[in-house]
This record gives sequence, structure tokens and C-alpha cells, in this order.
Amino acid sequence: LGIPVQYNFANHWGLRAEPGLFQKNISFERTGNYSGTWEKRYNNYLQLPLMLQYRTSGWHKFSGFAQAGLFAGWWASASQQGAVPDIYDLIDEPDPDGGSTSYFRIKEYDHKYEFDAEKDQRTDWGAVAGIGLNYQYNSRFHFYLELRYSQSFSSYEKEYMTAGQKPAHQSAAVLLGCMMNLFNRNQ
Repeated sequence: LGIPVQYNFANHWGLRAEPGLFQKNISFERTGNYSGTWEKRYNNYLQLPLMLQYRTSGWHKFSGFAQAGLFAGWWASASQQGAVPDIYDLIDEPDPDGGSTSYFRIKEYDHKYEFDAEKDQRTDWGAVAGIGLNYQYNSRFHFYLELRYSQSFSSYEKEYMTAGQKPAHQSAAVLLGCMMNLFNRNQ
């Protein structure tokens, strides 16, 4: 959810900022001996992308655009859902050969993530790029469809947690929006 603001400084060129709330989610599901365990993390970021945009000449009411730039963000909140083996709840089942096999029961959880100042890196910055299509409804409103990719340059874990690897977010999104010309200039 963002609020795009754009300044067109030439016929085909503009600067665009889009402050907003962006989700960067992570999920995984284990297989094999750990089948049945999974986790989903929902991460909410306040983010400000600043992009240089190039627009093509229009065809009827349509025009294309490409944009690229940088973003800065703040990890505002998160929640986690998942299922893990409960080591305090063991099940013994008989084997066909007369023995028994022990299994852990799976326990589900769903809670708000509590940030840890020692391990969580809450600032985020990186590169962003997108391509899209504009539809000029009238001189005041235009609608757009965009495919956007962002790559964080910073890890969401602090240095001591990563042991050489730096996990970072890579996000792809499809955006559908509307922009209103506040100054009613034809650019």
C-alpha cells in the first residue's frame, strides 16, 4: 500500500517517490523426516523508494514506462505462523517387527514476532526497478500496472548472526494503481 508522488521534469522523464507499507514475507516447508513442519513470516516494512522513470510515447491512451532507483525502509512489525515438533509430546507406535517407533507430535503456533535488538537489523535499503503500462483516463487521472523487483543490500539479521552469509530480502510484486494530476498540467 503506497502513495505515489511523481514529478515530470521532461517529456519522457520523471522522478517518483512512493512512501508506503510493504510486506516482505518468507515461508518454508520441510520434507523427509521433518515432513509436516513449516513456517510463514509476515514482515511489514515502512519503505520509501525513490526512482527515475522513463516513459515511452503514447499509443492512443496507453504508454509504457521503466523505472529504477533506491529504497530505504524500516522493519515495523512481523508475525509468525508455523508447525514444529513438540519435544515434550512423544508418541510411541508399534512396528510390524514387534518393536516401537517414537514420534513427536506437531504443535502449531501463531504469534506476533518480538524484535530482538541483538539479532534483528530493522533498517533496510537496496535497489528497486520496475516496468509497466499507463492508461491515461483523462488529463487528471491515469491508471498503471507495474511489475516491480527489489533487492535489499542489507541483511535483516545483524552481522554476528549470519556467520558469513547475509540473508536479505528479494521481492517481486505486481502493482495496480491510480495517479491524480494535482496541478492539472499535461505531462
